[in-house]
Amino acid sequence: MALGRLLLVVLMLSLVSLPALALESVAPGEQGVALTDFPIEYFIDGPQTKDYETVRLKSFDQTMSTTTLGTRAAVTWYRVSLHNSGTDDRLLFLHLPKAYHVRSIDIVEERSSRVVNRLSVNLNEADAHPAMYWGTLGYPFELQAGKTTVMYARSHAYSHQWFSLKVYDDENSRRALAGGHLDIALMVGMMLALVFYNGLLYFATSKKENIYYSLYLISGLVWIALSYGLVAKAFNAYGDAVFVLNLSLITMP
Repeated sequence: MALGRLLLVVLMLSLVSLPALALESVAPGEQGVALTDFPIEYFIDGPQTKDYETVRLKSFDQTMSTTTLGTRAAVTWYRVSLHNSGTDDRLLFLHLPKAYHVRSIDIVEERSSRVVNRLSVNLNEADAHPAMYWGTLGYPFELQAGKTTVMYARSHAYSHQWFSLKVYDDENSRRALAGGHLDIALMVGMMLALVFYNGLLYFATSKKENIYYSLYLISGLVWIALSYGLVAKAFNAYGDAVFVLNLSLITMP
């Protein structure tokens, strides 16, 4: 009987400790930092009114650093703990590559349960914001030696909660900002060429289906350019005015 009670206590303690085990820290150490796929936590703010002081005390669920939470998570808080196991302070950069498609982003940097810095970006006014780099939000921060920094990111999306969080050192940050979107640009360019081709066919044959196909292609390429950040990267445009282009979804099959 005593052994049975002991096993029951051990089992209960194990279940209680599961959430703590799931909260993994990321340790850059002494090497170059390029963290792109790791566990983070999230909390969905249904009423869309909770602030950082309230949210930090809530229970978070676990997901990966690149995730999608659907249409019922318009305002979501994300949290990640970063620990520097090295002996030198590190200057790192928090990247949010999906920042181009949201209404606003708020960053709160916490160390030893105290706020050390904040950043708030309204995407309607982000075309000249120093933290926005052609669709990606970049937030620099210092990760002190032997200490843990907790980063909170509040993402207020228009409809779908698509989120991605990456952490780089200076060199890898520059590489990440310089690359990307070439494949999307190539696809949009090919579709644009087909638009002109079908336009020429219409003038040559007067067949209406060529015009319909051109309009269909225009709708598709606008949606692709918007959804994958090409509009933001090419024109440094964000916010409500750009989101109106999502109306092209209505004409998609």
